[in-house]
Amino acid sequence: MLVLSSLLTACASVPASSPRPEPPAQRWSSFAAQAAGLPGADDMAVPSNWWAALDDPVLDGLIGAALEDSPDLRAAAARVAQARALQDMARARRMPRAQAGVGAERGRVQASAFRDGEGGRFSVPPYRSSSFSAQVSASYDMDLFGRLALAEHEAQRNTDATRADRLAVRQWLIHDVVRAYADIRMADALRPDIRNELGLARQLLAAEASRKEAGLVPAAELRRTADLVAERERLLAEVEGRRHEALSRLAVLMGRAPSQLELAAQERYFTSLKISGSLRAGLPASVVANRPDIDAAWHRVLAGNAAAERARRDRYPSLSLTGTTGFLSESLRRWLAGDALGWALAAAVNAPLFDGGGLRAEAARAAAAGEELEAAYRKTVLAALGEVDATLGEIVTAKVRREIAATGLARRKADHAAAQAALAAGASRRDTVLRAEMAMAESSRELSERQYELLLCWASAHRALGL
Repeated sequence: MLVLSSLLTACASVPASSPRPEPPAQRWSSFAAQAAGLPGADDMAVPSNWWAALDDPVLDGLIGAALEDSPDLRAAAARVAQARALQDMARARRMPRAQAGVGAERGRVQASAFRDGEGGRFSVPPYRSSSFSAQVSASYDMDLFGRLALAEHEAQRNTDATRADRLAVRQWLIHDVVRAYADIRMADALRPDIRNELGLARQLLAAEASRKEAGLVPAAELRRTADLVAERERLLAEVEGRRHEALSRLAVLMGRAPSQLELAAQERYFTSLKISGSLRAGLPASVVANRPDIDAAWHRVLAGNAAAERARRDRYPSLSLTGTTGFLSESLRRWLAGDALGWALAAAVNAPLFDGGGLRAEAARAAAAGEELEAAYRKTVLAALGEVDATLGEIVTAKVRREIAATGLARRKADHAAAQAALAAGASRRDTVLRAEMAMAESSRELSERQYELLLCWASAHRALGL
């Protein structure tokens, strides 16, 4: 029986993992493909620290601090440690187990009576007894049909999945830090422009109020200008609130209280911002295989397949070997004597005969769970392809909108120069110059907003590509 069991154990193996299927698409849509060639992009490999292309030491420091102290990242690391412990437990089940024990017992045995075979009655008075023991026991579960190996393989794949999950959390964290930082800098860029517009609107209101007293401006025009002042005041308050909210969000991402984080304002951040590098031309659709969430989904497919196969093999017999040896004596002096030594060896084979179909149902459930994981993996791949395609398309749109805003700002500057020239020549009024200057300030603010949108799309594309 032992020889046969050993042969079965040696023949048992874990099914080979099937190769990961290729993404269903090999290229992006024609619209998204236009995102290739961002300013400064080249054909070099994409660096892991893609945000360094922004050349912002403040952002570099914030990301470094977040990677050190983020509660989300620490929780992900703890989940990896738990998965590793479960993998070690599964590996330990394939090893022999041994334990030792030492015991001493002292007790009083109550009086008793018994009859012998001839009908005589005997009485035994109460007495005290002692027992001293020392033993070592060992057991080993023979891995018939590879069930324990499958359990270890499943645990290993789950560990790989949690590692990939941790990488996904890291990427999301970097993206969220960049986004929160961009929101703060956007507020910094909007505040001076809105304050400038507010000042110009108040000057225009004062000028129109004087002209109204002279009967040159109708009351409706004055009310519109007053509404313009109120609108700029409201925008300024909203920008202040958005900056505070983004600062609080950034502090939480870094594992700090909002009161512990302060950032000096940079009013012209987007004016000097140059988004370059990182996204190279001709990225194939297969690059999404680098995404950690796809990697995690695939490892869970492999773990599910191992679990399904293990559930199927649970219907086969199992074999366990046990052995015990030790000393047992009623006298401490004779505790370790040779005649006090005893031992026992045992082998047990267990096979399910009838369980009402429970094992069959469990095997069916595990197989269905594996199919669900495969469907989830395919959905993850398709979602990743769609997300990357969408973000690349958003980059195209954001670049076009930025160019339109830059062209509009150039026109507003020309209009403002013409209005100033007309005022100097006496062919225009002061309120006309103020309106032209307000239009120029609005165009400057719009250009900052378009640059901000491009930065967000650029960061989202890196996260979507698994970078």
